[in-house]
Formats: sequence, structure tokens, C-alpha cells
Amino acid sequence: ERRSAPATATPSGSPTYTTVASWGKALTLAAVGPQYLTLTGLTELGSGAFSVSWRFKAASFPAAENYMFAFKSNNDAVSGLQVCVTSAGKIQFSVSVDGVSSTWGIEPGTTISTGVWYQGLLMRSGDDFTLYVDGTSRATATLAGTINAAADASYIGRRHYVANPSYWDGQLDEFKVRVGAGQVTSVPT
Repeated sequence: ERRSAPATATPSGSPTYTTVASWGKALTLAAVGPQYLTLTGLTELGSGAFSVSWRFKAASFPAAENYMFAFKSNNDAVSGLQVCVTSAGKIQFSVSVDGVSSTWGIEPGTTISTGVWYQGLLMRSGDDFTLYVDGTSRATATLAGTINAAADASYIGRRHYVANPSYWDGQLDEFKVRVGAGQVTSVPT
């Protein structure tokens, strides 16, 4: 298991926190403004097992792709790891390894609704990536190699591309990134 100090989050555009009766406060981000967090010090995801878990609720889908997070992204060709919801409510992720390869895992069926809380979990085991929503597998991809270790920042609430950052409009909470032995190994329901 690799451990590092917790990532540091720097807010942009004055995001707020909203009380959620079930578990406390959640980060509220608006696509207009825009509002997002820049993360520094995030551990490298590497080539081994990892998991990313979070809660999310969309207020709207204003762009073609509405990004919840982008880790270690640095340009159009090298996306690191990103998760978004399309304007049609389909959840998807992209992953790039070894600086060039990229693949999308696209959710083929059920759509994400606005105004509803969901639990997200993205896991890597070997070369297999699986995105779960509320305990159900929604998208998969297979790709061998090391996830890009770009020097660029990671984001919550947007992707890296300056020309088209595709901000998240809604709430996000309980982000956890676990690498190696500390990863989630069972899917919560």
C-alpha cells in the first residue's frame, strides 16, 4: 500500500457546503461561476489496484460532458482518470496509461437523474476498470499500463482542458482515493 499526505484542495469560484440530512455537509458546485476544487499532493494511481469512491447529485447537465473529477490530467491526448455524466444522463469514465493510450467506459443503460443522490465507486483490479453506481456495475474497460503521473493538478468539479473544462453542476461528497492494499475490495450496495 502506498500512502501519502492527504491532498490539498484549493477552491475556485466560492463553492459552498450544503447540509444533507443523512450524513452532514456536501460540497455544492455551480457550473456557472464556475466553482471547483484544485487538488495538489494526490497520490499517484500507478499500475496497481486502486479505488475511488464518492457521493454525487446533479443539479443539471448543462454541457455535453459534465465532469465530477479529473485526476492527473494534462491535455486532450493524456487524460489520466476522469469521470463525467453526459447531457443525456449517462455516466462514463476515461483512463489513459503510459502517456498515450486512452479508453472510455460508457454506461449503456440507465440514466442518472438530477436531484438524486448516488454512490460512485471506480475500481481497478489488474487491467480491468469497473465503475459502479449504487452497487451496480455501470461501465467497464480493460487497459494495461501505468496511469499517467502528470505533474498537472487534479480537479473535483471540472476537467483539465482550459478551452472546455465542462464543470460539474451539483453536489459532491465523501471523496476517497485508495491505492494498493487500502483499496475498496467489495462493492457497497
